[in-house]
Formats: sequence, structure tokens, C-alpha cells
Amino acid sequence: MDDLVKEITNLRKTLSGDEEGSLISQVKMLRQDSNDQQKKLQESFDNFAKHMTENNQKAFIKALKEAMKDFNQNLTEQFGENFKHLNQAVEKLVTWQQQYKDELEVIKQYQSQFTGDMKQASEAFTTIVDHAKQFTEIAQNLKLLLESMDKQKDVLFIQEKALSELLVTMKDHIPEFSENTRKMISEISNGVKHVQAETVKVISDYSSEIKTVNNDMKNTLADVIKGTHSSLSDGIKASVKTIQESITELQSQTAEIIKNHGAQLQSTQAEMKNILIDGINKSQHEVNAGLQENARIIKEGVLALDKELEKSLTDSLTSLGKQLASLSEKFVHDYLPLTERLREVVRLAKHSEDA
Repeated sequence: MDDLVKEITNLRKTLSGDEEGSLISQVKMLRQDSNDQQKKLQESFDNFAKHMTENNQKAFIKALKEAMKDFNQNLTEQFGENFKHLNQAVEKLVTWQQQYKDELEVIKQYQSQFTGDMKQASEAFTTIVDHAKQFTEIAQNLKLLLESMDKQKDVLFIQEKALSELLVTMKDHIPEFSENTRKMISEISNGVKHVQAETVKVISDYSSEIKTVNNDMKNTLADVIKGTHSSLSDGIKASVKTIQESITELQSQTAEIIKNHGAQLQSTQAEMKNILIDGINKSQHEVNAGLQENARIIKEGVLALDKELEKSLTDSLTSLGKQLASLSEKFVHDYLPLTERLREVVRLAKHSEDA
């Protein structure tokens, strides 16, 4: 029993005694060691967290700088190339605009020249129309003149026929008229001679008779001379009529020629008018067709250029979006494990503090 009490006392001392080997002392030492270890662990964790934070910040900043550098480099390269293409496209657009401007100037000059040509053609056509009116008036006057000349021709033909009949009649009587005149003159000469002889003989006795005979002779000679003059006048008039008829016929032929030429001239004028109108219409049609073709080509060029620019810009923006998406995905992929580790460290720290 004493031994049991002694052992129990020793056990109590061992458990609650102040000796170094007692259980309480060991527990105290263990707690002290635990506290020291906890402090060291806390200090180590703090140092680790501090270094980790610094390292993570440095690494994050470095990675972010590298990422920004790569991003800027890729952005510079991509946008530089895109802007290079854009500048080339803009240069081509400026060149095309200059060419389009030059073509418009040329078209403007052609239009001005065409306007001048059309103006000259209009003036020439107006002149032709005026001349055509004059030709119409002249043709009308020639028509009236020809109608009058035809009437005169008919009258002259009738007169020519009557004159021809008269000449035929006179042809048969002229020798007889000449013979009678010759006989009359011969008889007058004989009578004069006889009268002179008788006068010489009996001048004093027959003076009154000589005067009477002389008067009769004078009257007879006057009648003969008058008849001769009338015949000569009729011959001259016939010759004049013949000449006038010849002139009239010549004028008629000339008028007919003029009339034919007038008809030919009107026909030629109509043909020239039709040719001129056809030429003007054809030129107008060709110019309109050329302008429409140029407008179509210019419109197609503008549409093609717009499509090319739109396609280039769309491709550039699409490529840039893909690169930004790839960079963002890489950024998330690279820093997601680091975030998970930081989250694990924080969780461990909280767990240690709770313990």
C-alpha cells in the first residue's frame, strides 16, 4: 500500500510537479516549442508571402511588360502592315481619283468640242434651211416664169406658123412683084423720056398737062415706094420675129435646163439635209454611248475599289481581333495557375490562423 501511495505520489509529481521531467513541464515546453514553431512558421509564412508577393508582382509586372511588349510589337507589325496596305490603297485611290479627274477633264473638253461642233452644225443647218427657202422661192418664180414662157412659146409658135405661111405665099409673088416693078419703072422711064421730048417740043402749050402728069407720077412713085417699104418692113419684122422665136426657144431650153437643175438641186439639198441629220444623230448616239460606257466603267471601278477597301479593312480588323483574343487567352492560360497557387497559399494561411 505504501508502495502504491509512493508510486501514486511519484506519478503525481511526475504529472504535476515542477521538475523538468514532469508531464506538465513537458507539456509547457511542448507548448512553448509549438508556439515558437508557430511564430517561426508565421514569420516564415510572412516572409514567404512577402517574397511571394514581391516575386509575383515582379513576375506579373515582367510578364505583363513582356505581354504588352509582344502585344505592342504584334500590334505594330499587324497594324503597320495593315496601315501599309491601307496607305497603298489610299495612294491607289488618289491615283485613280487623279486619273478620273483627268478623264473628266478630257470628257469635258470633248463635250465642249462636241457642243461647238453641234453649234456649228446647227448654224450650217440653219443656213441650209434659209437657202432652201430661197431655193424654194426661186423655184416657184422659175415655175411661174416657165409657165409664162410656155404661153409665149405657144403664141410665138402660132405667129411663126402664120409667118411661115405668109413667107410661102410671098415666095410665089415676089418674082412677079419684081417683074411688075421693073416693067413699071421701064414704062415710067419711057413715059418720062416721051414727056420730055414732047415737053421740049410743046413746053409752052402743055405745061399744065406736064404738071398733072408729074403729080400723077409723083403719087405713083410714092405708092410704089410705100409698097416697097412696107414689104421691106414686113421682111424685117419677120426676121425679127424669127430671131425672137429662136431666142424664146433658147430661153425655153435654158429654163428647162434650169428647172431640171433646180429639181436636181432640191434633190441634192434633201439628200444633204438627210445626210447631215443622220450624221448629227449618229454623232449624238456615239457620244451618248461613249459617255454611258465611261460612266459605267467609272461606276464599276468605284464599286470594285469600295469592295476591295471594305474587304481589306474587314480582314485587318478580323486578324487584329483574332490576335487580341489569342493574346487574352494566352494571358489567362499563363496566369491562371499562379492565381490558383495564390489562392491555395491564402487558404493555408487562413487555416493556420484558425488553428
